[in-house]
Amino acid sequence: MASKLLEATCLNIIFEFEVDALWANLRARQQEIANWVSRSLAKELQLRSENKSSTRTVDYGGGVVG
Repeated sequence: MASKLLEATCLNIIFEFEVDALWANLRARQQEIANWVSRSLAKELQLRSENKSSTRTVDYGGGVVG
């Protein structure tokens, strides 16, 4: 009986360590994804800003060409 209790206790400890490791891995992966999204959004905003600053609108006086 004592050996079964010891075995169950050891398995419980191992399980807790595995769960803790999985949660730590999940949190690290979430942070990696958040960083990637942040970098992607920053690049997109930079590209949009560059496109707006390099695009000129030309007013042809509203006439119809053709």
